[in-house]
Amino acid sequence: AGSTGPAKDVPGAKPGGTITVYQEAGLSHLDPGQIYVSDAGQVANLLFRRLTQFQEDDKGNVSVAGDLATDSGKSSDGGKTWTFTLKDGIKDENGNPITSADVRHSVERLYAKFIFDGPTYLQTWLSGADYRKALPGGGFDGKHLPASVLDTPDDKTVVFHFDQPRPDLPQTLAMAGYAVVPAKGDTKERYEKKPVSTGPYKIAENKAGKTLKLVKNTNWDPKTDSGRHQYVDGFTIQFGVTESTQTKRLI
Repeated sequence: AGSTGPAKDVPGAKPGGTITVYQEAGLSHLDPGQIYVSDAGQVANLLFRRLTQFQEDDKGNVSVAGDLATDSGKSSDGGKTWTFTLKDGIKDENGNPITSADVRHSVERLYAKFIFDGPTYLQTWLSGADYRKALPGGGFDGKHLPASVLDTPDDKTVVFHFDQPRPDLPQTLAMAGYAVVPAKGDTKERYEKKPVSTGPYKIAENKAGKTLKLVKNTNWDPKTDSGRHQYVDGFTIQFGVTESTQTKRLI
């Protein structure tokens, strides 16, 4: 039930307007596979969806729910196997449906050398400490992880197979670094400049180290998302604004 959208209304919230954010340093990354720190992770919540997501209630209790998946995952084989089913009606900002092939691509691209800054929990659980050797091409060369490791039997189903129980997989997959990167829009190293959105907002303008402007993603369906809203029209993040200058502007 906690995975079924739309998200509960925020008391007192009203639609419209633009949120302006001042930040001293630029974001570390915009490629989900590279995101590990908090500022980029917060922006990622607006742009990118993953199989699961964290939810916090009004008492501060945090739980895990399905994001792109219909629930937080079903475990079997003593916790060594995890199965996720994708929701209906999920699309990226270009209107392309998100399928299990996109989830598989998002995992496999993490094995490529150009991904070096994001979390490595899932990759090492699937393929060991030297996980890059298992798929050096990151899936871009047509080679894939075997079905005994990562299986996508149909467009809606994703199955992870581990060599030992992984009870914290739902929490791990909720990290920004494991957000879905649609296979069609993946430009490898250049993906940082214009990543494809699956969340309520998309990038309208990205001037590295200067400004990042987000606008509504019209292909985001609130009925599929139990954790996010689309109240404001957009966000403008201004970088290079020192803390003292931020204080003066706010005053």
